[in-house]
Amino acid sequence: MTAFRPRDPSNCDRPDWFMLRFGPVTKFYSRDVLERTRAWLRAEGYREIEVDSSSWRSADDLHASIASAFAFPDWYGRNFDALDDLMYDFVEGGYAADPRADATAIVVLGFDAFARTTPEAAHVFLHILARHVPRALMHGHRLLVLVQSDDPRLEIAAVGGFEPRWNQAEWLNKNRGL
Repeated sequence: MTAFRPRDPSNCDRPDWFMLRFGPVTKFYSRDVLERTRAWLRAEGYREIEVDSSSWRSADDLHASIASAFAFPDWYGRNFDALDDLMYDFVEGGYAADPRADATAIVVLGFDAFARTTPEAAHVFLHILARHVPRALMHGHRLLVLVQSDDPRLEIAAVGGFEPRWNQAEWLNKNRGL
């Protein structure tokens, strides 16, 4: 994978560049749009870590799922401070990180269900992921967070200093059926 070319207008044609340009977290409504984006990312060498948050009803559910998806050790504290600490290690190549991959896409499915059930935990979770995106870039690793929602109106307060935006294909309300 090559780095983005400085001040090169052709970067705008890259879905990953577009997503990072507007912040660390990108929202998706259509599963087809998400799958096309994921296929493009895989073809570009991105490794994926997928979590399905649609059945999460508590922070405990989140931590159990994340511990498995990220191959966290048994001593993982299953709280947000511990998640933040282990994400430091992940960004630096630990746990489920693939040292051969130059880029990772964390794909969170069904986020709106979890956000409705446990809004504070949902926001803290995304904030932790978002704050590690620039750290990953400092290590020469692209890290994207793709959040799929079955709610075309999903609003997420700013995480990592940015309000999550809809992806390039769905940023217009009419493209999400609104």
